[in-house]
Amino acid sequence: RRQMAMSAIPVVTGGCCDRPLRHKASAAEHHREQDAMIEGARKADMLGSCGGPGAEQPLEPIWDEAITMKVSDADLATLAGGLPIGLLDLRLDLQNCSQLSNSGLADLAHRLPAGLQQLQLDFTSCSQLSDEGVAELACRLPGGLQLLRLDLTDCSLLSDGGLTTLVGRMPASLQQLQLNFTGCSQISDSGLAALADGLPGSLQQLQLNLTRCSQLS
Repeated sequence: RRQMAMSAIPVVTGGCCDRPLRHKASAAEHHREQDAMIEGARKADMLGSCGGPGAEQPLEPIWDEAITMKVSDADLATLAGGLPIGLLDLRLDLQNCSQLSNSGLADLAHRLPAGLQQLQLDFTSCSQLSDEGVAELACRLPGGLQLLRLDLTDCSLLSDGGLTTLVGRMPASLQQLQLNFTGCSQISDSGLAALADGLPGSLQQLQLNLTRCSQLS
């Protein structure tokens, strides 16, 4: 399953098996109700929808994997166009969306709310994304952004140029940065050096994954 979460979207709290019981149910009906609830809990745990048996967590809107893999540039543009102007926290999981391209990422970047403070984007295996799309995102990062998490695992078209542009346009307000370039085989020592030189002075936390970047010495 793939997950998309926005702070402006209301979530439903409570256990994943909550359901109303009739006040005047018979004993037999009550037992059937309990059996149904137990079976529902078992199935939910098998699917991992609540994080484990008995867990009570806020539920977030979910895009099924089969749907997520079909998300196109037009779909992302539509989503971006509906982002609330006062949004503070945006998290999008778009793993394996092979139809997404630089155009879709540019549309999203152009519509990021100006007051956004936290941005988390997962583009794992979005194979059409390249330096051009990352540059569009970098140029449109909100000026007050405090947290940026960007996962570009196996985006093999990304190179030192995209990494250099990204780090060069990071907001001065940024405090937490997590970048995952696993499998981005065009990133070399030059890109890593540019990253080290360009990190904002306000940064307090840094997580960097360069696994399988074969050009690094």
